[in-house]
Amino acid sequence: MVVIDILFLFLTFFFFAIGSIILFAYFFNYRKKDPLLTKYYGVSVLIPVWNEEKTIGSTLDAVIDMKTDYKGDFEIIVIDNNSRDSSLKIVNSYVKKYPFIRQIFELKNQGKSFAMNTGINNAKTELIVTID
Repeated sequence: MVVIDILFLFLTFFFFAIGSIILFAYFFNYRKKDPLLTKYYGVSVLIPVWNEEKTIGSTLDAVIDMKTDYKGDFEIIVIDNNSRDSSLKIVNSYVKKYPFIRQIFELKNQGKSFAMNTGINNAKTELIVTID
């Protein structure tokens, strides 16, 4: 009979201790709701282009879709690295249609890093996103 009493006391203490630890962990890790945004930062999306006539249209469409949900300033800067195909014409059609798209044309192909630096220097917002 003593063994049963000791086993009962041990199991009662064990489950009480485990339950207390779980409750303590729950309330200790309980997070408050995330604060509401007070400011939407401006975003500049840089897209370097060199002979991208097959993909530039779908890339611009995807980025434009992202803009529809964003409430802050948003701009797309396409840096054409002296393309030899019809990339320039495709981007020009988007520039005419959307006022938040800008295009920079380089007269000489100086590489992707130069195109990115040119885009960064011409960005007008706080945040910069690059797409390649």
